[in-house]
Amino acid sequence: MNRKTTIYIVFIVMIALMLYKVYGPMIRMDGFVDAGRCGVDLPSCPSGLRCINGYCKSDVAPRLPLFSDLPMMP
Repeated sequence: MNRKTTIYIVFIVMIALMLYKVYGPMIRMDGFVDAGRCGVDLPSCPSGLRCINGYCKSDVAPRLPLFSDLPMMP
């Protein structure tokens, strides 16, 4: 092979690697909506949870523990 053919092959391989790097993760990506949905014509939520906007969520607001490494300001 001459030098020109080698450069073309390397160029095509580089383009293929860049396309795989960009589009590869998108092919393996799951949908952003998880399967655990609730509502009309869907299963109900387990005990202790409520159906909020189609998802099983708790009514209890999240809180930081009493002793936390995070700075807390009043």
